[in-house]
Amino acid sequence: MPFDTLVIFSTNFHPNEIFDKAALRRIFFKIKIDGPNQEMFLKIFSMVAKKKKMPLNEKALLHLLKVKYPTIANIYANYQPVFLIDQMIAICNFEGIPYQMTPELIDRAWANMFVRDEKIVH
Repeated sequence: MPFDTLVIFSTNFHPNEIFDKAALRRIFFKIKIDGPNQEMFLKIFSMVAKKKKMPLNEKALLHLLKVKYPTIANIYANYQPVFLIDQMIAICNFEGIPYQMTPELIDRAWANMFVRDEKIVH
């Protein structure tokens, strides 16, 4: 049975870090997808929170935008709302508390989003 295939590569790395020029010529279509701006990030965050039944909290959101994001040059990514809300839900479930969004839970979720750049000693 004949069929068509479509191969899609997705990465956070610049293509020049992965492929040489000859390989890049063979990938005909390259689409760059930027992260959202703050307004779109908040819309995504709100939609995810509503879907996952996580009540929004203005104080926690202000903490996220005014304290946490400046530490990464206010660079928003599409995966972050789901990641942060899922982390807060996991913490609430583990601790047996109702779903809630607080600055402290934002801090704990944020800490799991990044890995420190450090040498691992064996």
